[in-house]
Amino acid sequence: MIRKSNILPGIAGLMVGFIVGMSIANWLNHPGGARRPQAMPPQTQNVSLSPDPTKAVADQQIMEGAAVTIRQAKNEPENFDAQLQAAEIYYQVGGYEQAIEFLQRANQLRPHSVEVMVALGNIDFIIGRYQEAEQWFTAVLKKHPNDINMRTNLGMTFLFREQPNLERALIEFRRSLNLNPRHEPSLQNMVTALARKGDRAQAQLMLERLERVNPQNTALDKLRLELSQMRTGSARTAEP
Repeated sequence: MIRKSNILPGIAGLMVGFIVGMSIANWLNHPGGARRPQAMPPQTQNVSLSPDPTKAVADQQIMEGAAVTIRQAKNEPENFDAQLQAAEIYYQVGGYEQAIEFLQRANQLRPHSVEVMVALGNIDFIIGRYQEAEQWFTAVLKKHPNDINMRTNLGMTFLFREQPNLERALIEFRRSLNLNPRHEPSLQNMVTALARKGDRAQAQLMLERLERVNPQNTALDKLRLELSQMRTGSARTAEP
């Protein structure tokens, strides 16, 4: 069963069933842009040259079970749980459009289900439908206005769209930080938004604040590079 969970250092709030313990650090490998999950590198150790018949049987059973679940969801359009389970299967294999189709059916069955809204918002975000994601995150926040992760997600929909609304993004990130001044995803995205706005001084202050909160934050190096490139660009522009 898909459940609501807190989210990520990039996009906050997928579902436990959809991403067991996964955080958006896995979806956003840097603070400025959504990326699809990358394939794991091939194994280089303990590789058996002969196929594992046990694994093959297990894989076949999984595939057959998935087919049964999807068929049930299609045959029982009023079955809310079946819609969620089918959506989860498609999500896990990157079938985002199909996952959205089943989630939309679930939303029609239970329009007030927060877990469905969260899942739809996150998948729309992942595939770059930021305006649609904005609508879902806004709907969640109407029910849970103090959800910091959803607030940060909402800000990110304004930050990453083709024509960014940086001021609106910053408003949402500041609201998150008012709730939790140490919220790392908000601090990360504040640095990026301020840098893109051209406010280098404030971006540097936010970066230093993030460093104090967590010196081990994995986004720090990329954020430092972003600000360094910003300074270099400004210096070149100022040359006579």
